Amino acid sequence: MQKNIIVMNILRKFFAIGLFMTCSLAHADNYAYLTIGQEGGQTSVQVSQIDKITFDANNINIHLTDGTTQQMPLASLSKMFFTGSNQGIATVSASKEVISLDGTTLRLRLADGEQAAIYDLGGVQVFTANESVEFQTSNLRRGVYIVRVGNKTKKIMTR
Repeated sequence: MQKNIIVMNILRKFFAIGLFMTCSLAHADNYAYLTIGQEGGQTSVQVSQIDKITFDANNINIHLTDGTTQQMPLASLSKMFFTGSNQGIATVSASKEVISLDGTTLRLRLADGEQAAIYDLGGVQVFTANESVEFQTSNLRRGVYIVRVGNKTKKIMTR
């Protein structure tokens, strides 16, 4: 069983590296964003802000030119591609993450005076907060939602 897990982790890493290399051959310098699809949504990073991309046993690590690193689990990686426009929601640096989703726990970190809101795709506000909060997405109906904290926005999907 342990060997199967190790083999799966190695295969995920090779898949991610192969996918990245294939995307790189598409002349990434002609595109403005690298978009990474994961369970629950997508994240886009401006290509000009990427210093390097590394992989460890469990994560893809995007090292940004501002010295921060955005980590994303390889296990939830579904696709990775370059595009001319922002297909996902702009990356928030790891050390200052305002909106984060871990399983069914959505963490919203608000600064003084900020407000958070969750909207369904019909534009109906389904949740609001005036202070930092942990929200269980299992309280929402199955679907796609837009989470907004101040001027930061992220798309999430509940199952």
